[in-house]
Amino acid sequence: MRSLAQSFLKEGHEQIGDLLAGGFNLVMEPMETVRRGAGSSYSVAPNVKHSIGTHAATILLDCLTPVREDFLEDERRRER
Repeated sequence: MRSLAQSFLKEGHEQIGDLLAGGFNLVMEPMETVRRGAGSSYSVAPNVKHSIGTHAATILLDCLTPVREDFLEDERRRER
């Protein structure tokens, strides 16, 4: 399994997630990197620069508010 390193994001959405399987390192500025494993949860406030890097096959359940219209549009295109 190859690890995934995500570039930093800074969004106007609040993000709350549960790590269902696997693990990742969560980086949120200005905090230190935190290693998370299956069964843990996390939250990212709006406009906070953040990134993850997986270190195992990983399944996340992410909830974002307000609704990410770009995600919905991608799903609508797939349904056509």
